[in-house]
Amino acid sequence: MKHFCTLVLLFVFTTFSLGGPVPFSTLSATETGRRMASIFLFEDSYSQKESDKIVPSIVSYLGKIKTYDYYLTESEIYAEVNSERDEFALGLRIYEKAVALYENLDIESAILRFESAQEIMEKHTNHLAEIKPLSNLMLYMGASYKLLDNEEKSKQYFVSYLSINPNASLDTRIFSPDIVDFFNNIKTDFQMLPNGSVSFSSNPSGAIVFLDGKVVGVTPLTVNGITEGKHYYRIHMNGYKDKGNTLKVKAQKMTNINEFLDQQKKADLFIANKKEMIQSYGTENFITKALETGEDMDVDKLFVSYISVHEGVAASSFYLIDVNDKSYIDGVFDISLPFNEESEFGLLDEMDSFFDMSKTPKTILISEKETPKDEEPKDSDDDGSILSTWWFWTIVGTSVAAAAGTTTYFLLQDDENSGSKLEINIK
Repeated sequence: MKHFCTLVLLFVFTTFSLGGPVPFSTLSATETGRRMASIFLFEDSYSQKESDKIVPSIVSYLGKIKTYDYYLTESEIYAEVNSERDEFALGLRIYEKAVALYENLDIESAILRFESAQEIMEKHTNHLAEIKPLSNLMLYMGASYKLLDNEEKSKQYFVSYLSINPNASLDTRIFSPDIVDFFNNIKTDFQMLPNGSVSFSSNPSGAIVFLDGKVVGVTPLTVNGITEGKHYYRIHMNGYKDKGNTLKVKAQKMTNINEFLDQQKKADLFIANKKEMIQSYGTENFITKALETGEDMDVDKLFVSYISVHEGVAASSFYLIDVNDKSYIDGVFDISLPFNEESEFGLLDEMDSFFDMSKTPKTILISEKETPKDEEPKDSDDDGSILSTWWFWTIVGTSVAAAAGTTTYFLLQDDENSGSKLEINIK
C-alpha cells in the first residue's frame, strides 16, 4: 500500500511539476519567427579578451527569451544530417517512451528505457542543446530505484541530478515523506562534498562553454568550485562543430579539457562575412553583410554585437536583424570594466530596453550591384545571333529595293579603325 501511494504521488509530480513528457525529439526550431542566432564581433584581440565575462552574460540572457529558441537554433546552424544526429534523436525518442512507461507505473520497464536513452545521450552530448532531458532522466531514475528499494542506485542518480540542479528541492505536497527525506539527506551530504576545478580551452578560442547546461564562460576558461563527480560540457562556436562529453571532477584537482573545433562544411560564407563585418563596422555594408549572413544561417533573427574596449570601458553596439522583414533595431551603450555584479546588472537592464519590441525598426537598403566601369551594359535585345546585326537588316532592306528593279552589289569588309564596313552599290 505504501509503494502504491508513492507511485500515485510520483505520477502527480510527473504530470504537474515536470509538465509531462516534453517532446525533446523535436530537433528543429522550425516555428515561424522563433529561430534566433548571434554573432559576437570585436575590434581586436584585446577587446575580445576583456569581454570574456560580458559575452556569457549576453548568451545567458538570449537563452532565456521565451519568444525565441536561441540555444536550439544555435546548435542546428550549418549542422549536417548524419548518423550521430540520427542516433541522438533515437535516444530522445527512447527517453520519451520511458517517461510514458513511468507514468503508467511500469517502473522496471521504464528503467530499462531510461538507461538506454542515457547511454545514447551521453555519447552525443555535443548535440544536446538543452540539458533538461538528462536532468529529468536522473530524477526519474532516482525516484524509480527508490520505489524498488534500491537505495544505492537511487542515491547515485539523485546525486547526478543535484550536480546539474544543486539547489533543487522536492515538494512535500507531491512526494511521499519517505522519498523527500531520502532526497534531503543525499542533498546535505552532497553539499559537503569537496570541490574541484575544470580548465577549458579550444582552438579557435572564444567559444562558449556550457557546463551542466549552464553558460559558464568563453575559452580559455577555468571554472572553480565544481562538485566532485560526473558533469556534462559542450563547447560551441558558430561556424564550427560543437564538441561535448562527460567529465569527472575530483576533489581539489584540476581537470583539463582541450577541444579542437572543426569548421562546418557549409560555413564558408559565415566565416568570410564575419571578417568583413569587422572591417566594415559603421558602414551600410556592415548591415547588408549581417542580413546576408542571417539568410545564409536560415534564421528569423540575428543578434549582432560589436565590442571595442578602451580605457576600462567596453563600448558595445547591438543590432537585431529581422531577416524576413529586412529591417533592424540597434542600440549603443558603455559597460564599465572590470565586469562585476553591478556592471552585469546594468548590462541586463540595457538588454531589456534593447529588446523592447515597441521600437520602430529601420529598413535595410539593399543596393543593386553596379556594372564594372570597364564593362559596358549589353543591349537586352542583343543575343549575339546574326539577326541582331546591323548589316544583316541593311542587306534585307536593300534587297527589297533590288526587287523593285535596281541592281545591287554588296561588299562587307573589315576596317582596323572603324570595324566592319558594308559597301552597297545600287544601279
